[in-house]
Amino acid sequence: MRPPVAAGGGGVSVRATREDHVRIREDGAATGARSAPASGNQPANDEVIGLLRALADPNRLRIFDFLMQGDSCNCELNENLGLPPNLLSHHLRVLREAGLITSRRDVVDGRWIYYAVDRAAIQRWHAWFGWFLDPERVKERTMLCGPEGVLKAAGQPDKAEDSPCRSRPQERRCR
Repeated sequence: MRPPVAAGGGGVSVRATREDHVRIREDGAATGARSAPASGNQPANDEVIGLLRALADPNRLRIFDFLMQGDSCNCELNENLGLPPNLLSHHLRVLREAGLITSRRDVVDGRWIYYAVDRAAIQRWHAWFGWFLDPERVKERTMLCGPEGVLKAAGQPDKAEDSPCRSRPQERRCR
């Protein structure tokens, strides 16, 4: 799969490590939820973030949705979506770099470029998001921080004043 697009936006910075990704997978698999996709099909966090960034733009989402209905050329996309040619080309490039679509030149007249959804990528992402968003992966656990969590863990729900978080706030900060 191609490297993810480093699209900016919104002033939000997302940092993820490989350890976070593995931890999430192990939790899901250990809980008896739907098993994670085969190891060769598991995307790294930067791939997931690149995909979500590529689809986060309303115009790219419209283009991708239109291409889900079949192959198309620039002129057909422009006519149906009403985007200026330079903006359309930009969004197609972002989708292509994210690995969601492919492009090919016409064999008769190489000036024509056709775009299509990458079916293998769609199958891969469908399997991964099906696993990642599986409601069976959501589990309950006892809170370990804050007065409520500490007391629940100790089995004493009425003594919030004695919480280690209240007596030593410098050691346990969850905020």
